Amino acid sequence: MTNINLYQDDQEIKKRLAANSKFFSGGVFFSLMLVVLTLLVFVGLKFYVSQVEKNNEAALQKIENKKISIINLAELGEVIDVQTRLQHIKENLKITDGEVSRVQVKNVLDDFENYINNAVVVSSLNYDDSGKIEITFESNSYNEISRQIMNFKNSKNLTGVNLTGIAKDEKSGNIKCDLEMLIK
Repeated sequence: MTNINLYQDDQEIKKRLAANSKFFSGGVFFSLMLVVLTLLVFVGLKFYVSQVEKNNEAALQKIENKKISIINLAELGEVIDVQTRLQHIKENLKITDGEVSRVQVKNVLDDFENYINNAVVVSSLNYDDSGKIEITFESNSYNEISRQIMNFKNSKNLTGVNLTGIAKDEKSGNIKCDLEMLIK
């Protein structure tokens, strides 16, 4: 027959209670503390990261505002316009022996007439605001073409004389020459 133990010993009950009380002083308690500590660190990092992101956005906004205040495009356009105007003024002024005189483009173009040889026929003359002159002329002799180019090169009012094209028309025998130059 089976022995059924209906009697419980007080010592055995005390051992079980002691084992249960050791539960919180042993490895399980340490593991639970690590989990709680990890959760606290995770929550703390969440708050810290959100705070850093807010600070970063605020710093980026401050930087953008500083950039806008430093370079205001309307003011920058005005500065560039003033610089361009000053450059044109400097180009149109001539300083000789400490005296400032204005270079008159009209006078330069009037003098231009004196630079043209009699054996040369001007077919086109273009002038723009930057001081660039494009001229096309014809002659029946290469010698006259070369004299004309040298007249422009030796001019006191012209600089950067460049030959951009030269061609001879076989039917008429005329030589067509294209030049570019700048007003000093």
